[in-house]
Order: sequence, then structure tokens, then C-alpha cells
Amino acid sequence: MSGCSCIFVEGDGDTCVVYPEENPRARREHKCDECDRVIKKGEYYFKERFLYDGDFETQKTCTDCMSVRKAFFCSFAFGTLWDEMEYHIECEDGQLSSEAILSCTPAARYKIFDIIDRMWSE
Repeated sequence: MSGCSCIFVEGDGDTCVVYPEENPRARREHKCDECDRVIKKGEYYFKERFLYDGDFETQKTCTDCMSVRKAFFCSFAFGTLWDEMEYHIECEDGQLSSEAILSCTPAARYKIFDIIDRMWSE
């Protein structure tokens, strides 16, 4: 994954088998497992399946959240993306890679800038 800022790398020693990522068009509404936004029928999203500690899991992620994950995370951050992103922004005092930010969707950039604005206003 080129351009990844590597802000979160999970490594607790557990075995995880990841199946190839899919990018289907939604045939019905789904909920993004990162931001809880409704993925509308007809919209593309990312579907990832994995086997973790003997349990089969499916993760559905909207394109906005996936753009952030691909720009800033070199590992899996299922369900914690925005918490981890906010923590990283605070640790870096709002100074993020402009290349990584520009690789995100416009909606994701807006959310990132909103976190930075809130942090600087406090």
C-alpha cells in the first residue's frame, strides 16, 4: 500500500485469515461498520471477510472511510478507524501528511478537517 502514513499497526499475536476484499455495488442498504453511515442501494462499498480466533466476520466499509484507512492505516482497524484517527491527529497536533489527506475522498477530508478544527478550538 503506497503512501500509507502507518498510524496504527495491530499485532497482538492472534491469527487472522483475510479473504480478498470485494468492492460490490449495494443491492440493499447496509451500515458502514466504521462511521455508521447508511450505504445506500446502488452505492459502492468495501466488503472484507476474515476468520479471526475461529469466528468468521464480515466488515462493510463506505468508500469515504476506506479512503482514510488506505491513506493512514497499514493494518486492520475495524470499527475503530475514527477513534484511532482522532487520537493520531491529537498526537500530531493536527499536522498530517498532505499527500495522505489528498488521497482521501472529499467527504473524508471534511471529517478529518473537522476533527482538526475541533482540536485547535479547544
